[in-house]
Amino acid sequence: IEYTIYNNDWYEIVNSDVSGYVSSANILSEDTGYPSYEQYELDNVAGYTDYDAPCTSGFKSYMDYRTITSTSSKQYKLQSQYATTGDYGIRMVNGRYCVAIGSHFTSDIGQYFDLILTNGTVIRCVLADQKADIHTDSANIITMHNGCMSEFVIDSMSLNNSAKAYGDISKCKDEWRYPVKTVRVYNKNVFDE
Repeated sequence: IEYTIYNNDWYEIVNSDVSGYVSSANILSEDTGYPSYEQYELDNVAGYTDYDAPCTSGFKSYMDYRTITSTSSKQYKLQSQYATTGDYGIRMVNGRYCVAIGSHFTSDIGQYFDLILTNGTVIRCVLADQKADIHTDSANIITMHNGCMSEFVIDSMSLNNSAKAYGDISKCKDEWRYPVKTVRVYNKNVFDE
C-alpha cells in the first residue's frame, strides 16, 4: 500500500485505483517494522546523512549520567531538563536512548541519530555526550582503550543486571549484540524543538 501524509493524524493510502484516509495510529507501528510518523518526518523532512562504521566487536559501553557535572553544558541541560531513566536503566529523550559517540559523526549535543546494526536492528539515539577526541582513534570513531564506538548514558541504580554484570549494554537485548554497521545522523536536534 502506498501512502502519503495528509496531516499529523491521518495518512492518505492508495491501493490499486482506490484511495482513502486512515488514522496513523491504525497503520503505523515500530513494533511491526513500519516507521512512526516521527521517523517518517526525520527521513523525509529533516533529512539525514549515513556514515559507514568500521568493524568492531559489537561491545557497547556505558557511563552514569551523574558523571556529567558541568552545569553550564548542553550535556547537563539535556540530562536535567529532557532525559528520564527508561528501558533497561538507560537514559532516554523523546523515546531515544542517550548515547555518546565520536566527533566523526556529530558533535552537536541533542542531535538525533540511529545506530544501525549488522543484523538490521535500529537503535534510536540522541547525542547526550561527546567522546573526547584524545580518547578515540585518529578518525575520532572508536574509543581506543575498549574498542567500542557507542557509550550509552545510564542510571546505574536502574541498570539492567546483565549489562551491569558484563559491562556491556549489548547484554540488554539479544538483537543489540551485533556490531554497528551504519550511523545515521538526522538534521534534527532536541534543543531546536
